[in-house]
Amino acid sequence: MANPRRIEQVNVLIREVIAGVLAREIPFPDATLVTVTRVAASEDLYYATVFVSVLGGDEAAVLERLKEATGDIQHRLNRTLRMRPVPRITFAIDEEEKRRERVEKLLSDEAKTIEPEE
Repeated sequence: MANPRRIEQVNVLIREVIAGVLAREIPFPDATLVTVTRVAASEDLYYATVFVSVLGGDEAAVLERLKEATGDIQHRLNRTLRMRPVPRITFAIDEEEKRRERVEKLLSDEAKTIEPEE
């Protein structure tokens, strides 16, 4: 089992590398923004789930595109990171991000309905 600090460092490294690859090398439909929100590596650092959020596009199509490109992204990660083993990655839609956005919208709507006291 890896040190929690090491796991966090690996999460940050993976997020940075994959975010760069997605921005430069993976084509998505026009007006679709894909953002790496977080990475969760397993305690043994053999696996990592990369969470993404999708704006302006179909989440299912983006997730399918990411699954198709996982081999290329994994290869880039293997060459870039100077560690062994490099965690095997999988992609998932970040549901926490969706919940956060929904709560923020509800709070914003609630604030608009409250009339200021005179």
